[in-house]
Order: sequence, then C-alpha cells, then structure tokens
Amino acid sequence: MLNKAINKWELSNLKCINCSESKLVYSVYSNIYGNCILKIDLNNNLETEFSYLNCFKDTCVCKVYGYDKEINALLLEKIIPGTTLRSEMPLDKRLNVYYHLLCYLHKSTDTQFDCPTYQDWFKDVLKNITEINKEFELKLIEANSICNMMFEKYKNHMVLHGDLHHDNILLNDKGDYVIIDPKGVTGPPILELGRFILNELDLGNNVKSIEHVKEVVIEISKLFNYEFKDVVKVFYIETVLANAWNIEDGLSVNYLQLQVVDELLEWINEYK
Repeated sequence: MLNKAINKWELSNLKCINCSESKLVYSVYSNIYGNCILKIDLNNNLETEFSYLNCFKDTCVCKVYGYDKEINALLLEKIIPGTTLRSEMPLDKRLNVYYHLLCYLHKSTDTQFDCPTYQDWFKDVLKNITEINKEFELKLIEANSICNMMFEKYKNHMVLHGDLHHDNILLNDKGDYVIIDPKGVTGPPILELGRFILNELDLGNNVKSIEHVKEVVIEISKLFNYEFKDVVKVFYIETVLANAWNIEDGLSVNYLQLQVVDELLEWINEYK
C-alpha cells in the first residue's frame, strides 16, 4: 500500500509522525505537490475526510491533493509552521480565532455528502459500550437523550467538522489558521462547540479547571448567541462521547473531565 502511494504521488523523504498497525501518518515530499502529509488507514474509511475537505476547499481547511480508495490513502497539504491554536494566549485570542473559523465554515448550509449524524455515533458506541462497560452506558444514554433534544431544538442541521479542537487548528506561513483532520458528521452547529471546551479543560489544572470552563462557556454563549445552558449540554455530550471512544480503544476514563462536566450540569440547574 505504501509503495503504491509513493509511486502514485512521487513521494520521498518519508518521516513517520504516527505509525501503528492500522494507521500510518507520514510527513513526505511530493515531486508534484511539494511538502505533504500522507495518511493511510486500515480500519477507518478516509473517504468522509476527503469529501469534507473537498466540499470546503474554498474556505479555511487544508488542501487535499488526492485520495486513493483502493488503499484508503489521503495526500494532504502540510501546514507550516503548524503551530496549534493551543499556543495562542490569552483565552480571548483563541476564542476569536475559533469564532471566525466557525462562522466561515458554517456559511455553507447547503453542503451535503454521505456522512453519519451525531445520533449515528451514539447508536454505534452504545452498541459496543453495553458489552464493555455497563456502568458507563447510563451516562451515554443521558448524553444521547440531550443530543436528541439539541437536534429537536436547533433545526438547522449541516455537515460539521466533528473534531474541531485546538490541535486541529494550525497556523500557516501566511499567519492564517487552517483546519485539519475532519471527521465529517451532520448535526446542528452548536454541537461543534463541545470539542473546543473539552480542550480548554485540558489547558486548566485540577484546581482551576471548573472556573476556567465556566468562563469559556459564558464567553462562547455570548459570541455565538446560544443559551449558556445549551453550551454546557453540548460540552456534556462531547465529554461523554470522547470517554466512550476511549473505553472502546481500551483506554482509561478521564474522571476529571466527567467530574467537571457533572459540576457544570449542577451549576446550570441552579438557574431557573
């Protein structure tokens, strides 16, 4: 498979970024396109990522140079220097970048291609978690119920990135931020916000995490004109989903994340 990609796109200078039994990610040089990223995935179909990047090619996403369905390989633009949004300080700068990127992306309300919905994600993970971790299943059922409420309340559904966190927003050599690694999922745009907040939780520490996340929630609700209670709810959805996927992958549950999001649910319940 690797040799086919090398020959097809005239690749050299392969440097492994993330290589496992099922997934290969290389920094490469292409005689056709210059510096690139090569992705080959044996388990997950990269066609959705290709479709997303192709549909949004005139916005703020990285360029996609090619997709080979037979070997499930993607050749992508390499963002240089590639500094992540995580490095931007303070919070209002990160929020400003994030807000403008999302406004740009979510203009395209008519963009459609074959991709799952958030409800499909829940269906799949619930099937697996029931067998692996019965206790966590209750959290998933609650998060799924909240997700269904969001679908009912916000009728404007569109194709979303699905994993738009700080490390998937990279600075290029022109000083602009570019989006990489979309999952491609359909749902109301508010659901895009949960992943950003989850990353902000990672930027805090055990003592200050809850207060920092409250600040993020309040600022995001003002910026995007959503009820702050709903912003907390989508954060809950994202946190539970992220930990469910960790369980599927044989990783540990992040109890700090769950503690913070449970406290936030209690916080919003104090407001009538």
